[in-house]
Amino acid sequence: MVAKKAKVISSSTSFKTQLKKSFDQLILLNDFFKNGPTASRVYPLHDFISNDNKILKNTEEFIFQEKPGTLVNINGIKITEW
Repeated sequence: MVAKKAKVISSSTSFKTQLKKSFDQLILLNDFFKNGPTASRVYPLHDFISNDNKILKNTEEFIFQEKPGTLVNINGIKITEW
């Protein structure tokens, strides 16, 4: 709602549509326990949001996967070693 009021996104943009742009990823908790972190299937978050913006599973069933990051110095140059 804040993004819509600030006109960062249009008022007709749904929550699910906005999530499709973010590429947030998760693993299901049961799959994580069964297969481990590297063998578990990775899902986009928007797969678990209905068209009327309701979460389709309990949130405690999700393990969010952090996106890889890049470190840069004060000049914006990528840090590749310590």
